[in-house]
Amino acid sequence: MIASNGGRYAWLRPRTKSESHRVKAVFFILSLAALGSASGHAQDAGQRLTVELAGTAVETVLRISGEGDLAYETRRLADPERFEVDVRGVIRSSGGRRPKDGPVAQMRVQQVQLEPEPISRVTLDLRGPVEPTIERRRSSVAVVFRSEGAAAPRGALFVSLDLSDLSPGSGGDRAAVDWVGPSGGRPTWFAGLATSRMAGTEWHVGRFGAVVKAGARNTFEGEAQVGGGRTGDDDGFDYRVIAAALTRELVPGRLFLRLEDRYLDVDAVRGNLAEAAFTFVPNPRLSTRLAYTRSTGGNFETDYVTGRVDVFLENRLRVLGGVALGRSRPEIFDVIGEAALDFEEAYVGVAFPVRGSELTAVVDRLELGDVERGTLSLSLRVPWGWGGDRERVKP
Repeated sequence: MIASNGGRYAWLRPRTKSESHRVKAVFFILSLAALGSASGHAQDAGQRLTVELAGTAVETVLRISGEGDLAYETRRLADPERFEVDVRGVIRSSGGRRPKDGPVAQMRVQQVQLEPEPISRVTLDLRGPVEPTIERRRSSVAVVFRSEGAAAPRGALFVSLDLSDLSPGSGGDRAAVDWVGPSGGRPTWFAGLATSRMAGTEWHVGRFGAVVKAGARNTFEGEAQVGGGRTGDDDGFDYRVIAAALTRELVPGRLFLRLEDRYLDVDAVRGNLAEAAFTFVPNPRLSTRLAYTRSTGGNFETDYVTGRVDVFLENRLRVLGGVALGRSRPEIFDVIGEAALDFEEAYVGVAFPVRGSELTAVVDRLELGDVERGTLSLSLRVPWGWGGDRERVKP
């Protein structure tokens, strides 16, 4: 869990050998990946496909569901404008209806292949160019089309609390509130405030930024963090971060490349960090991420790799875990230091629904030079913000 603003709730265990930590962490990540991969391929080639099309004059939702995990591909076509979803391993079942108005003019469901593997195709004829939003579940997928000027879905409020313990050191805590605005055909704005205390140092930071969709496969993101702090000897310091990122969808719904450049100015440390990350989603139940980060200027002396696996289980339960290895300045972990140090980090967590919200709990262990830090992080995601003045069709 590398993050420029990442304080965490601390949790500390007795120190063991570094080699043992590394082996256990890697074994856990591989186990999660194997679980998700096995679940994703447990499909019934004979399952039937249910297709529903419903909505209003400004929004239409295509919902495709099966009896097990869905493996599918989507494509948008022009001349004429249409959208296709190919679902593998299912036998089609007619269903749904044609809306009287809205972005979708007509729907067709075809069995385009039976051997060696059944493939069902859902084709939507569109009334004009429109960029859909795809919302995935374990055994279903929802494709949402909104007409120009349609109200966007509500935003979300994130409330997080971290407790950390350092050995040697006094540990600390962090509290943050972040808001992510509604999306859908326009920039998604976000903002937040955080206050942290760690090893005798405290600071307060505000952040804001936006995410913009550019075409079918590109997403741009910009962010700024501004604040300041004070060390134990009463010396004040500035905290400034400016970041820009591009995410490219290489294979629709499967493979993503993210490139980021982040400038940091924290106390006496300043410079740029460049990161390249691949996210691979082999099936709806498994997501994997591998990233490499390196300082490209200044006095950060940072060079590390990170890996993460998310496994999506029944009832919206999600299990996650990750590792990070390399060399970094302590400021990356919200600890004021004097030089770059070798580090190893491993974390595990779980996310589960709570009355329409989502609660995430993560336990993290970091070894940074001769310092050990344990952290317990709790984060609650609550739908919040403005939305449409009508009832949304929910996937």
